[in-house]
Amino acid sequence: MPKNQTQIEKFKQTARELECDESERGFAEKLKRIAKPQDAPIKGESQG
Repeated sequence: MPKNQTQIEKFKQTARELECDESERGFAEKLKRIAKPQDAPIKGESQG
């Protein structure tokens, strides 16, 4: 992926990769690799 790729383009690419995997287990594994814990705010933690 080029460094200047937008978030939307990254999302679309990821969605295509996930669509290609028909097994639930494979989908879950890819999703775990993509969804890193630091990407989501921790419950109860203030933003900013």
